[in-house]
Amino acid sequence: MRLADRVAIMTGGASGIGRARALSFVRQGARVVLADVDHERAEQTLQLIAAEVGAGRACFQACDVSREADVEQLVQRAHDEYGRLDCMFNDAGLPGAVGALTDILVDPAVTA
Repeated sequence: MRLADRVAIMTGGASGIGRARALSFVRQGARVVLADVDHERAEQTLQLIAAEVGAGRACFQACDVSREADVEQLVQRAHDEYGRLDCMFNDAGLPGAVGALTDILVDPAVTA
């Protein structure tokens, strides 16, 4: 219970690495605010957490990390829900170049 009574925000917490870290944190005693744009997967993650460690250890806040107002609301949610914020695990990503690295064109002048 290394994280007992700690409060963490997990951006990208609905799936993948964010989900795995959220599960790890609640298993170690933390309370977690899941932040994501994917409501459906976030609900699935909350159900998984509740089944494993009990209800009340996590909540969800819709958040697009590219929007400053969303991030402000996210931090406020942690304070409103759990009274504090100890850490943030930022796993959310923004779309950029998509595809295999070998398919992304690189300006030869930049690499020279």
